[in-house]
Amino acid sequence: MSTEPRTAPAPGTAHKLSGKQRKAIVAGTIGNTVEWVDWALYSIFAKIIADEFFPSGNEAVALLSTLAVFAVGFVMRPVGAAVLGVYADRHGRKKGMTLTVGLMAGAAFVIALTPSYDTIGSSPRWCCSSPGWSRASPPAASSAPPRPSSSSPPPGAAVPSPGRGSRSPSPAAS
Repeated sequence: MSTEPRTAPAPGTAHKLSGKQRKAIVAGTIGNTVEWVDWALYSIFAKIIADEFFPSGNEAVALLSTLAVFAVGFVMRPVGAAVLGVYADRHGRKKGMTLTVGLMAGAAFVIALTPSYDTIGSSPRWCCSSPGWSRASPPAASSAPPRPSSSSPPPGAAVPSPGRGSRSPSPAAS
């Protein structure tokens, strides 16, 4: 083992990279570029995503909801990196990469198959922003009885229904 201190190359001299180092730099650059293009495309199409996946009553709320999904994804990046980094350290880089690609493909598949808000109501928001269904999922919430509005009668009150035996005047009688 040499005890000579390592020195930086003299200015003007180039350090040659090995083929393996070049391949790692190119792969990292391509991966980073694809990731940032993905984020840029989401930002560019945020208005279209808001129109398709959120209610159209208030465009500002729909756009802010779309950007909130963007923010959650951006904030969760380091969390995912930490969790999958630990997994890869314990089970190997190949298994970690396979799991990462599988999770990303599964998420893209779910998003691709998710119908618009006009088709299934509020469920697209949950399909696109949650990894799975929980007990408090929108299907469970949508089967709950609707909340009474201020104009509806109190629960248990008798409500006359037009129909057979009804004494309400018909349009033909007037």
